[in-house]
Amino acid sequence: DACAVSLKVTARKTVVEALTSATFTNGKVRAYRVNGVETQWCYRDLIDVLEPAGKHVDVVVVPKVNGADDVRFVDRLISQIERSTGLEPGRIRIEVLIETAKGLLHAEEIALASPRMASLIFGVADFAGSLGARDFHQDFNAARLQILAAARSAGIDAIDSVTVQFKDLDQLKHDAANASRLGFDGKWAIHPAQL
Repeated sequence: DACAVSLKVTARKTVVEALTSATFTNGKVRAYRVNGVETQWCYRDLIDVLEPAGKHVDVVVVPKVNGADDVRFVDRLISQIERSTGLEPGRIRIEVLIETAKGLLHAEEIALASPRMASLIFGVADFAGSLGARDFHQDFNAARLQILAAARSAGIDAIDSVTVQFKDLDQLKHDAANASRLGFDGKWAIHPAQL
C-alpha cells in the first residue's frame, strides 16, 4: 500500500520473494497490506501475491475500509484464489484498518462482514485527515471506543493506531498505556525502535 505507483508491481514481487524465502519462527503471523479496495491495484495485490505465496500468508491487511462490502470483496477474491490454488479454505484471515469517518460509522458491520475477520485497526492519521482535523495528535478516544466496541461485539481483536512521533518514546508509552486502559489487544508500530 505505502509505495509509489511506479513500484507497485515490483513491490508485489518483493512481498512474494520475502514470504517464500524468509525463515519465520513458529507463531509469527505473516501479513501484508494491500492497496485499498477502491483503488485499481487491490485485486492484483491479492492475486499476484496469494497465487504464488498464499500458503505463506496468514493475514491480508486492508486499508481504508468504508463498509462491509469492501470486506466481502476481499473475502470472495481470497476464496476464489484458495479454490483455484488448492489452499485451505478460510485459513487466510483479514485485518481491517478503520481510517475514515465512513469506516468508523460502519465499524460494527465491517467487523461482522466475514468469518475471516481477525481484527479492526485504528488508523489515526488518515482518520484525522478524513475529518479535516488539523491535528492528528489528539486522543480521538471516542473513535477508539467505537472501534473497540465493534471489535468486541464481533469477537475479534482491536488494535490501536501507531504513535506517529516514532522518536518520542514518552509519547509512545503514554499512547500504549491509554490503549491498554481502554481495552485494546495491541498497538501498531511504525518504526522498529517502538517495539
